[in-house]
Amino acid sequence: RRAHGSAFSASAPVQKVRFRFLSGEEQVNEFESRPGKYRAFCRRCGSQLYSRVDAIPGILRLRVGSLNEPLGKGPAQHVYVGSKSDWFTITDDLPQFEKTERTNDPH
Repeated sequence: RRAHGSAFSASAPVQKVRFRFLSGEEQVNEFESRPGKYRAFCRRCGSQLYSRVDAIPGILRLRVGSLNEPLGKGPAQHVYVGSKSDWFTITDDLPQFEKTERTNDPH
């Protein structure tokens, strides 16, 4: 919650080889938020774009809220519900996980 300033963050794993910027790549800055974890932001507006970790090379965690085009997919699950805000109630029937679905996912 602290990293995103929100009750939740909608993100999706993307293979780096399948991802490309159509424009504005020169406006993207990455910084190392902790050893081996990098967060990318737009220099102009500050929007979070993706994160990546050295432990999983070739994968970006794309912040899907930054996309203009429809994804054609909806949410699949709720992760890290063990640390969700007490003022936010999950009202759907999607699977919920206290931490992450995969034990090797450091995002």
